[in-house]
Amino acid sequence: MSMKKVGDLCASAGEYRDRDSGEMKKRWQRVGVVFEDSETGRRSVKLETLPVGPDWSGWLSEFPTDRQGSNRVPERRRADPNAGMEAEDAEW
Repeated sequence: MSMKKVGDLCASAGEYRDRDSGEMKKRWQRVGVVFEDSETGRRSVKLETLPVGPDWSGWLSEFPTDRQGSNRVPERRRADPNAGMEAEDAEW
């Protein structure tokens, strides 16, 4: 049995206002990892922490990982050094 990480499990932990656009965005907290068995396709979840408090709705979201195993959706972006590049060429 060979397990491969396929995603990060995240909980919405409130909102913040983006400095550049002024938009309200969700703040995500990583709470676990999703693995997939390469033989059976069965998915398993490993919880590392459990969010509690008034900001947590009870829902968790999976964010897929790329080929290198890093999260595709950065939790926090700084100035984009790759502005103008195609999405698949950008380095997050």
